[in-house]
Amino acid sequence: MLNRIVSHLLTALVIAFLMTPAGCRQDSGSGQTDTLSTQDTSQSAIDRRFRELNEQLLRDSLNPGLLFERAQLMKIRGNIPGAYQEMERVVTLDSGKVVYFLALADIAFRALQVPRSIEAFERCLRIDPKNTEAHLRLAELYFYLKAYPKAIESANNALRLNDRLARAYSIKGFVYKESGDTAKAISSFQTVLELDPENYDTQRELGRIFAAKKDPLALQYYNNALRIRPGSGEILYNRGLYYQEIGQLKEAEADYATLLASDPKDPDAHHNLGYIALRYKEDYPAAIRHFTDAIRYNPEYAEAYYHRGLAEERMGNRTAALTDYRKATTIYPSFALAKDGIKRVAGRGE
Repeated sequence: MLNRIVSHLLTALVIAFLMTPAGCRQDSGSGQTDTLSTQDTSQSAIDRRFRELNEQLLRDSLNPGLLFERAQLMKIRGNIPGAYQEMERVVTLDSGKVVYFLALADIAFRALQVPRSIEAFERCLRIDPKNTEAHLRLAELYFYLKAYPKAIESANNALRLNDRLARAYSIKGFVYKESGDTAKAISSFQTVLELDPENYDTQRELGRIFAAKKDPLALQYYNNALRIRPGSGEILYNRGLYYQEIGQLKEAEADYATLLASDPKDPDAHHNLGYIALRYKEDYPAAIRHFTDAIRYNPEYAEAYYHRGLAEERMGNRTAALTDYRKATTIYPSFALAKDGIKRVAGRGE
């Protein structure tokens, strides 16, 4: 059975890293704030402002503030190489502003210049050792690099400056979870919730941790996550899988059905409904329908092919079963169960 609770830790933190707006932070080194001049983020407004900046830079080509703003607009437009080159010019012209190095670190990461991103964060901290944002984002970057001791060190550096930073405890929780230290992960995540009870990601992660232990506390955290974000597909799926694994099949089916009501093309929900029909109800036609739906929405779903083949085999449809088993091994060549199915069915003759 497919278990799609594949860790979203890295994805979540990288998204957080990329989405943090570097262009509108307080420059704690100088007391000034650098922001994009326009508050209108429509495409026409961005294009208009970009033209204005080009005209201003024709008259004042060494103005770091104008270059900085143009780099931010380039980033919004998706021109990451251009934004990166522009930010390098900015910090050459003015090497004293934290906000510039934070922006450079962000854009360097997007440009896959990870060492330069680290250098930029370190430069931020030489200018302003008490800049918690730089410490936190460096911790996230080290997590991305799987440099876990450095990630913890950077998070702790931020906490020494402010021990009520939920984000720092969240980073530590993710690091400990990835490192296999479940007890410390739980402790860190629970501290996040003491500081920020409405933190959806943390409620989700604690739900996953306790679900893996088949601990009923998983439901508390999943329910909290659904209260914070009603109708969340990932939580409905995770809670449904938890119910399924502890044998509460009606509750599991209800969560999968709710998920499919809002997202009829979710292949995993279809697959798991098929698995319940196959394994627990021996309703092979229903199982085949669900597995077929799962395959319709994910044609490379090896487990769905295998389980549909198993249902076909139990109905006596050996040719259809063999076709599905072979397809499963085409997608996933080391799929031992599917290989066994081929031997079993082919041995009886097609």
